[in-house]
Amino acid sequence: MFASVKELVVVLTIAAIVFRLATPIALEFMDSGDFARRRLVWFVLTAVGFLSPNFWLYALVAIPVLLWANRSEPNPVALYLLLLHVIPPVDIPIPVLGNNGLFGLSNYRLLAFCVLLPAVMRYRKNRDPATAGRLGLMDVLLLAIGALQVALFTPPDLPYHLYIPDSPFNAARRAFLFLLDTFLLFFAVSRTCQSRRKIAEAAATFCLAQ
Repeated sequence: MFASVKELVVVLTIAAIVFRLATPIALEFMDSGDFARRRLVWFVLTAVGFLSPNFWLYALVAIPVLLWANRSEPNPVALYLLLLHVIPPVDIPIPVLGNNGLFGLSNYRLLAFCVLLPAVMRYRKNRDPATAGRLGLMDVLLLAIGALQVALFTPPDLPYHLYIPDSPFNAARRAFLFLLDTFLLFFAVSRTCQSRRKIAEAAATFCLAQ
């Protein structure tokens, strides 16, 4: 625990210097209030990530913080990119009785649930109902790739060449994870980050996070 505190102090000190030096450049691409809010969320989640003994305690704090930040976020893609690597992307299985786990939960998927999904819901709510759910050619092609991935799944090569047939539950899980990990990100970026200013803001935020 003491070692984690020392590492946290070093990381926060370096990050504070980087944020301070990058502020004049960052403000060329984003509003000062948005920059301050995103910076605060990054510091909070970084500290919680270092001090939490497990991922579930981190998630318990991160979920309300992300939902709070996302409520007044004009560019959710920028917030998503800033927090993408705030902790390592390790999958933690969601336990389910009688199964190996529902699916793995990571920081990427936490951001998808708490940042991208609310952004898409707001987009659909504010758009004309006749056009909000309309899919373009790229949407259809991406969904087709996902369908192929689900349909052409290759079972793992187990010892003694055991063959375990796929189950409808596994197919449904793979389809859900494709929608969550790939299609949701594409849909959110293509719908909520269309203007040149928002694209530049998202790119600047991603560079800042690196």
